[in-house]
Amino acid sequence: GSFVQFITSDGDNNIWIVEQQTNKLGMVKLTELPVNIEPQTESFVSKIQYAEVASPLIAAGIVASSLFFVRNIQDKRRLNSLILS
Repeated sequence: GSFVQFITSDGDNNIWIVEQQTNKLGMVKLTELPVNIEPQTESFVSKIQYAEVASPLIAAGIVASSLFFVRNIQDKRRLNSLILS
């Protein structure tokens, strides 16, 4: 397989890479194209923060998974007692 052994850039903002095992040299030339984007005239600003929504959902998920875990432990203990008796 081949992998990049060395990487560097030159004064013209080109990126040069060397693949030592295959004895190959490569260059990445960066170019930019102008893009005309019309500015948004109106935007919706939400007053709800991410943490205000995510935190209760995460807490509810932790509580729910804990309840399922406890229920499974109780079922396992009950089955073990039935098997051993």
